[in-house]
Amino acid sequence: MMSLTIPPALLTRTDREIDAELFRLYSLLRRAPLHDVYGEPVADAIRAQIVVLRLRLTSEEAAERYEADDEFVQSEALNAADWLSDDGESPSAGLGASASNS
Repeated sequence: MMSLTIPPALLTRTDREIDAELFRLYSLLRRAPLHDVYGEPVADAIRAQIVVLRLRLTSEEAAERYEADDEFVQSEALNAADWLSDDGESPSAGLGASASNS
């Protein structure tokens, strides 16, 4: 796989913003159920988002990396990649309710 990691010039989030979001995701992961009431794999989705943010993956890389995973996991990984390029809400905002409503 060719590395497409977001070049620093195109990364619109600061390291501080990314670190803060990673902190929120790790906090969510500690209390997240394996699956929410709809059967969605919440803990796996949070782990995928953490990987995307830590590695600063592009949407293409996230899609390729999680294409064999559950559709929900891949979707949340893509949301995290989109957030890195300033498109969409923070990854933790979307999963916060699922993680706390088990």
